[in-house]
Amino acid sequence: MAPRIVNLNIPKGGTWLLGRCIELLTSCRPSLPRLVREGILAAGEEPLWMLPLARFEQCLPCAPDEYLVGRVPYHPDWERALIRAGYRGIFIVRDPRDLAVSRLHWVRKHPEAWPEARELTDRQLLLAILDASTLDAMGSKLTRVFAGREVATRFCVPGAAMTLGRVYRAYLPWMDSPLCETVRFEDLVGAAGGGSETAQHAAIQRVAQQAGVTLEPARIGAVAQRLFGSGSSYMNTFRRGHIGRWRDYFEPEHEERLRAVAGDVLERLDSHATGVRASAL
Repeated sequence: MAPRIVNLNIPKGGTWLLGRCIELLTSCRPSLPRLVREGILAAGEEPLWMLPLARFEQCLPCAPDEYLVGRVPYHPDWERALIRAGYRGIFIVRDPRDLAVSRLHWVRKHPEAWPEARELTDRQLLLAILDASTLDAMGSKLTRVFAGREVATRFCVPGAAMTLGRVYRAYLPWMDSPLCETVRFEDLVGAAGGGSETAQHAAIQRVAQQAGVTLEPARIGAVAQRLFGSGSSYMNTFRRGHIGRWRDYFEPEHEERLRAVAGDVLERLDSHATGVRASAL
């Protein structure tokens, strides 16, 4: 019997890129629409971390043709519940700089979610995404939004002192969990997104192994060709998907702020990337 799969991710960090890969490999679909349809979840309850553990466990039974999407910060209770339910996890991580830019575009695309963001320039909003405390110096009304439940829901991390470093630190322990295989967005996106075909094929193979799927080399290529862009059961895989786009948006003050609030995160991800490249040699 194929294992149950949970797609673990930081919001805007590759949710649907990884989901598309899982779908192409297993022909499974996300369980969320069924959970809402059957009344197990109400509309708007999709951030599963917000649920009490007992409610979270109610979401775990999946049909053979389903997988779970879990925007769930690491917690031993969630880890144990997933292991008890027979899941294998695949955790996708993305360069925090590109994730921040993706989040900026999300805010601009959904002004009804954070209407106060209209008063900020892109430069200011990007600073606020990196470190919400910068809003205080701007005298912005957005402080209460970033510090309240709204931003906690969007980032899927509880608490008020929001920095991108704190968001990542809440999720990165999944990299050390025996439940999970970790893949990098920058590898899985492939040449069409500015990466490499070799790294993409290796990432697809790791996802397949974790999902209990045996792949012939020809099928890896076929999955790669269909991975980038539209076709997910929800939406186009991502807005643009090219790695390194942060360089078009980051000014020195953004780089300095990110180093201040998430320097350790950048080092951890660089170390992981080095290890992945070394294992592929």
